[in-house]
Amino acid sequence: MLLPQTANEYMQVYSDPQTHKRIYDVTVKNMDDLAQVIQGQNIDCDFKRNGALLVIAKESQVEQYRQYAVQAKSLEMPIEFWDRTRTQAEIGTQVYYSSLFDPNAGEVHPMKLVHVLKNASEDAGALIYEDSPVFELEEGETVRLAVGKDNHKVMAKAVILATNGYTSKLGFFKNSVIPIHTPMAVTPPLPESTFIDIGWNNKIAYSDTYNLLYHLSRTPDNRILIGSGYVNYFFNNGIVNKDDPKMLKTHLYKELVRIYPTLSGIDFEYIWTGILGFSVDFSQSVGVMGVHKNIYYGLSYVGHGINLATLFGRIITDIYAGEESKWKGFPFVNHHLISLPSEPLKWVALHSTRAYFRMADEAKQA
Repeated sequence: MLLPQTANEYMQVYSDPQTHKRIYDVTVKNMDDLAQVIQGQNIDCDFKRNGALLVIAKESQVEQYRQYAVQAKSLEMPIEFWDRTRTQAEIGTQVYYSSLFDPNAGEVHPMKLVHVLKNASEDAGALIYEDSPVFELEEGETVRLAVGKDNHKVMAKAVILATNGYTSKLGFFKNSVIPIHTPMAVTPPLPESTFIDIGWNNKIAYSDTYNLLYHLSRTPDNRILIGSGYVNYFFNNGIVNKDDPKMLKTHLYKELVRIYPTLSGIDFEYIWTGILGFSVDFSQSVGVMGVHKNIYYGLSYVGHGINLATLFGRIITDIYAGEESKWKGFPFVNHHLISLPSEPLKWVALHSTRAYFRMADEAKQA
């Protein structure tokens, strides 16, 4: 999903109304710019801007989001409140109480988008060295990097940490950008009649309002993609997923057939996991740090990374060029991310929070 706003501002005013509107506008503009890059490369990456839904999972949340839609309209943001009848008519399921529709949102195939960005970067003169993992980064007026299995030394005047959930393995943000593992699964291609039967009458992707949210979409070849609803953290910022794939498959299957009971018996063709960069207050940060002010970073996207990663790249470019003032007033610029205690307390804190979120989500009518 390609979404406007940051994670902590998504369909809620986390900062103040004026800042909220600025964040919305700049993230929508970034998607417009991304669309131009995609068009210029003439590479099909399944990019579309047909909107997205936030579906309301609990009846007690309806008024909160109805009022947000009213506030968004007053800020000239095109967010629409859809009641339960409209929501069901659009996506077919009866399990949600209402929804918010953002016409500026969309979808893209993330791996295909990587090819677009790679080609565009090379067209602009960038040199890309693949299969060159960085195992160590030593700060200094000149940054020293250990690269590749043969431990080659690379010197740089400045570096950008664009490693999100993997960043702790270079020794940075070890207790503030947490690698959170989430699952996804996809069905085989389905006949159009299946979508007619379940009443999913459009191709709008949607996510819900649970703490451990689910998201669903229809792929161009008519698969159903479902993700998350479950997260895990492994000790000491572990980046190797150790969950039982059968458990993850069962978990995602149960939610899919709860939403669409007529899909009972369907199978998934693929299931996989990935890592999110997560902060405890769902905030993001982009900026520069270090004694020599030559370590740039853009991190902690909390699920909004496709849009924010490219936006933060633009911000880093301006900071590097001495034009940071362009971004004055945006709360994510040089934002100090909250740090958790070190292990084992970090593991205890994160798993306790996960358990609390799960209990709150299971109280579906709370």
